[in-house]
Amino acid sequence: MGKYSLTGCLIAFSLVSGGCGSSVDDLAGKGNELIEEGKEIANSEGVQDVIEQGADVVNKVQEVDATATNVVSSVSPKVQVIKNMSIEYGETSFTYNDLFKETLEHPEWKLEEANGGKFVTVTGGMKEPVISHLMNSEDAGPLNDSLVSFSDELFTVTFVFPFGDNKILPTSEISGYWNFAGTTEEFDALFALDILSGIYSSSQSESEQ
Repeated sequence: MGKYSLTGCLIAFSLVSGGCGSSVDDLAGKGNELIEEGKEIANSEGVQDVIEQGADVVNKVQEVDATATNVVSSVSPKVQVIKNMSIEYGETSFTYNDLFKETLEHPEWKLEEANGGKFVTVTGGMKEPVISHLMNSEDAGPLNDSLVSFSDELFTVTFVFPFGDNKILPTSEISGYWNFAGTTEEFDALFALDILSGIYSSSQSESEQ
């Protein structure tokens, strides 16, 4: 078999595997087999191409698997319940989905499990208006101090909405944490949500003028 024919078959197979019942592990295994094939013919011309193509197949399959898992998680009924919960701030009413789309960069929703419990998380970077507000606001408290300290680092923020007995736990149970270039730090989620809600409400008022 030519060095490209097996790779071509694997790539084609990866495109239709969702409808054929084959597992991601099976396809990843075939990619590993291709790597081994390259090693066995180590004296053949172009062997490095074969090995690299096999490794690329494995990497692509793993990326597709991770993406598919995130997509399934993001459309979970529990995720949809949280996204569509209504928030009242002053005279403004909006959903958590509205809030995080406006204030977070590329918000990613997930349903997760730990210690026998389930919880919904939303993670994203802070949009520029939020960072500017926190940097310049005297009432930002510890959030402002943290952002100043890590202003030059890549960071994300995560809000955690827990469930108990398939019911949403009280708002007081919502938690959150920052991730600064791999370093994690908890923060007062309700305080942060209040700040974000104020920013969202102000932006909506300005857009209506």
